[in-house]
Formats: sequence, C-alpha cells, structure tokens
Amino acid sequence: MSEIQEQAKEQAPAQVPKMRPIWYFVGWMLIIMGTVVTATGIWEVFQPPAHKPVLWELHTGIWWGAVTLAGGIILQQLNKNKVVG
Repeated sequence: MSEIQEQAKEQAPAQVPKMRPIWYFVGWMLIIMGTVVTATGIWEVFQPPAHKPVLWELHTGIWWGAVTLAGGIILQQLNKNKVVG
C-alpha cells in the first residue's frame, strides 16, 4: 500500500452503522395504532352508530386502544437506547 492509503486508514476509523432493535419500531407501530383506535373509540362515544353492536356499553375501542397505546409506549421506552449489531 502507498503511504497515503495507510495514513487515510489510520485517520478514519471504520464506521459501523448503529441499528435499533425491531422492538423499538414495533413500539412505534403500536403507539400509532393505539392512538388511532383510541381516537375512533372516543369518536364513537359522541357519534354512536345507528345499530349498536352487542356489549356496546363496554366501549371496547377505547379499552383496546388504550392497552395497545400503553404497550407501544412501554416497548418504545425500553428499547430507545439499545443498539444492535
């Protein structure tokens, strides 16, 4: 190798891309989905459908959206500083 190539190799350390674990992105997806489902559930409380389904009074959209949102926040927070690879 030439002297210039050796100097360049010494000066520039190898850049390894840092990757986040898949659970970080799964957390973001759950946050987005939970937000949409919760918002839809809240909307349905104020604008009920013409034909209410069985167990309408439980408002499952709000509960399911809130659980999904909480799960997404937990996954995102647990994996936000982790690096894979």
